[in-house]
Amino acid sequence: RARAMVGPAVRLMSSARRRIENVVARRRAQQYRQDPSGPRAVVRSATHILVVCHGNIIPSPFAARLIAHTLGTQRGITVSSAGLEATAGRPSPPAPVLAADHFRVNLRGHAASRVTPNAVAVADLIFVMDVPQLVEMRRRFPAARSKTFLLTCLAADTPLEVRDPVYGGEDVCRGAFDHIVRALRPILDELIGH
Repeated sequence: RARAMVGPAVRLMSSARRRIENVVARRRAQQYRQDPSGPRAVVRSATHILVVCHGNIIPSPFAARLIAHTLGTQRGITVSSAGLEATAGRPSPPAPVLAADHFRVNLRGHAASRVTPNAVAVADLIFVMDVPQLVEMRRRFPAARSKTFLLTCLAADTPLEVRDPVYGGEDVCRGAFDHIVRALRPILDELIGH
């Protein structure tokens, strides 16, 4: 009987720990938005940016391609994207591809890739879309903690987290992409200005 209780107890403790980690990460992310000097310094010195989401088919490739397109060849910055649970080679669905066209970002030909230790090691700046992704990245790659931030870290006038529009149509994707565009403005200002 005692052994039968071990599994549920472990799951309960794990769930409680994850909730606490999310609360702590959310508070820290909100503090960065009040005093963005930490993330701003990392952004200013970045030469390789990695943008991460869950599946690497909608928000992260959109954000990465928008950053790369806006920067062009300035400062020799490279930008890539990956997913925490990506299925390698999976393309972006039709709705986000069409929604991205509205922002002059081309998601055609995108093939998902999974986050790897090498990609994390090479990056000197990593953006994620939401608090659970922030927690998961820090859990998987603790050495990358000081260079991993929410995409909205410098955009205090936007919602804290970018919601994944994976089950939405073109309008839902456009809403998420608009949020990403607004979140990226102060980041791009830092990257272009320095």
